[in-house]
Amino acid sequence: MKTHWKKLTNPEFLGSWDFSEGEERVLTIKKVIQGEVVGEGGKKDQCVVAHFTEGLPMVLNATNMKAITLA
Repeated sequence: MKTHWKKLTNPEFLGSWDFSEGEERVLTIKKVIQGEVVGEGGKKDQCVVAHFTEGLPMVLNATNMKAITLA
């Protein structure tokens, strides 16, 4: 059985679920670190995490790392 993406949200991190359609935000990156993230079922993964001066941190994947680099 497949898991619906909305059940995979993590309230400790900023994600697409925090944005309305078409909404844009300007955030200031404070630091980017390699960190351990605990996911569904207690599974631990090493991820790249961006911490902002405003609000929640965000787990970065290859696509959004590239987008940040190009910004």
